[in-house]
Amino acid sequence: MTMLQGFQIALHALRLNPLRSFLTMLGIVIGVASIVTVFAIGAGAQLRLQEQIRSIGANVLMITPGAVYQGGVRLKEGTKLTMTESDVQAIIEQIPEIQAAAGSIAGTAQIIHESKNWNTTINGTTTGHFMVRDWQLASGRYFSSAEEAAAGKVVILGSTVASELFAPGDDPIGAQIRIMKVPLEVVGVLDRKGPAQDDVAFVPLTTAKLRFLGSASNINRDRSPTSLRRWPPTVR
Repeated sequence: MTMLQGFQIALHALRLNPLRSFLTMLGIVIGVASIVTVFAIGAGAQLRLQEQIRSIGANVLMITPGAVYQGGVRLKEGTKLTMTESDVQAIIEQIPEIQAAAGSIAGTAQIIHESKNWNTTINGTTTGHFMVRDWQLASGRYFSSAEEAAAGKVVILGSTVASELFAPGDDPIGAQIRIMKVPLEVVGVLDRKGPAQDDVAFVPLTTAKLRFLGSASNINRDRSPTSLRRWPPTVR
């Protein structure tokens, strides 16, 4: 039997059983479409996960002082409840693989701008934090060394906070906001990193310690983590 004869027989069978032929083709189409859809969903989920990892930093390590408990059971060693700036400096000096390190303290508080207010995370840190997290500015600038040393009344807003406090088209840079009745000047707005990360406001570490986080009645205080960015393995 030649290929042409086989094709003619198949075509004749299709004409004799149109409904069966249609259902067979429909099953093939649905099967192929299902496989393609499953692969597309899997690829999309993988891409989304990779984007989230990149937004945090694939070579970033966060150290939180104290022990880890679950259900009243102590899971990890560690008793020290606080870390200091000297600990961060010691990490930088003694571990050559560390590219940058930054300490931070965080809690939640209400930010007020004119008639608008928004409850968010207040993170006291240093400019090194933005290098560790590879967090770029959408507008404005980072803290200056003088502002960090003098507990300057300045703040950098995450994109979610900026959009909640300011109308579209308004420039937050230079505007005055208040946290616990303390006026602060907005000096920067950060690029988007994802909804869970953009709802935050950063102040200098010295400012947070001096003006905000010492009052537990007005702000919920978290433990002080240290974030580290490690050089790639090929870099020394």
